[in-house]
Amino acid sequence: AAPAPQVTATPVTPLVAFERPEVTVSGTATFVRQHVADALADRGLRLSGGDTGVVVHVCALGWDADADPEEEVRLARAAFAGGRGGVLLSSCRVYPARKWVDEETPVDPAATPLTANTASALSAVESAAPGAVVLRLGEPYGPGMPQQGAVAELVLRSSLNHPAPVGGPPVQLVHVRDVAQAVLAALEKGVAGRVYNVAGRRRWRMRELAEAVSKAVRPVHMETSESPGGPLVNVERASVELGWRAEVTLDYGLHTFAQWLAYESDRA
Repeated sequence: AAPAPQVTATPVTPLVAFERPEVTVSGTATFVRQHVADALADRGLRLSGGDTGVVVHVCALGWDADADPEEEVRLARAAFAGGRGGVLLSSCRVYPARKWVDEETPVDPAATPLTANTASALSAVESAAPGAVVLRLGEPYGPGMPQQGAVAELVLRSSLNHPAPVGGPPVQLVHVRDVAQAVLAALEKGVAGRVYNVAGRRRWRMRELAEAVSKAVRPVHMETSESPGGPLVNVERASVELGWRAEVTLDYGLHTFAQWLAYESDRA
């Protein structure tokens, strides 16, 4: 792995005056947006639907297979119209396919693992918010996440005691609770126009995830297979400048998702 760059923190003016807090949370209705809104409200910020003040916009491209690229671009342009400031939640999948990347790595839509349409749309979303603090997320997971993808499939099959082969690339996860804390840190310490990677510090292979799920949910043996993954994303800048780092352990994060699945099953 390449050596971590030297990053130094500089004093900044908070995006939100916490003594007069007002924030608009926008984006398609996703579990990430809901958790972020809940965390902001718990922090004492007043959520508004107006077109003034600071906006926190959640883009689902890169981690939600159901996200509509054209709609995501339209929503981002509307959220940051007129040069409005705030925080944009983007995706680390905007980076090119190489071994290691950080925030200074050039972004080229043609070099990402995403489809051409999604990659171009994600680039357009970030371009729509030139004055925003950009948080590029790893693979978000936790209560409410879509029941698709390797992590959700592993937890669901373990919960139901239905072992089956599961495959996929290594993933650099970030629990939705940590995402919400990163947003709060960005509102207080983020630099407008600057990018911060928000993810755990390591990538998890499918075999490791299956072992963690068996420990956190239910002991079930599942055959796994590996496919090529994306780059290891450096997250040092968020640690130094925002004072943020992922706190939720994998075991606990998987457990929270399994609990949510059980609750939803009881409600059905």
